[in-house]
Amino acid sequence: MLGTSAWITYANSAGGEASDALGGQVRRAQLATETLLSQLKDAETGQRGFLLTGNPAYLEPYDAARQRLDADFKRLEQAPLPDNRRTAAIGMPFLRVGSLGRY
Repeated sequence: MLGTSAWITYANSAGGEASDALGGQVRRAQLATETLLSQLKDAETGQRGFLLTGNPAYLEPYDAARQRLDADFKRLEQAPLPDNRRTAAIGMPFLRVGSLGRY
């Protein structure tokens, strides 16, 4: 009985460690996704402001976001996830940085 109890305790702790590791991976992927989304919003907002007003000052956040997007995409592509579904979602052509024009 003591051996069974020890085995159950060990199995639960091993499962907990795996769960903690997966949780950390998911949190890192979520942070990378949130950062990327924030940069895309900044780029879109700056672009829209410029197109509506013609004021080049609105392009500053747009240009700054465009410079950071490559790194953000790479961080998301390298985020450790438990399967390869992220590859299909990240590789969507309309999300590529090259699709963002000057304005």
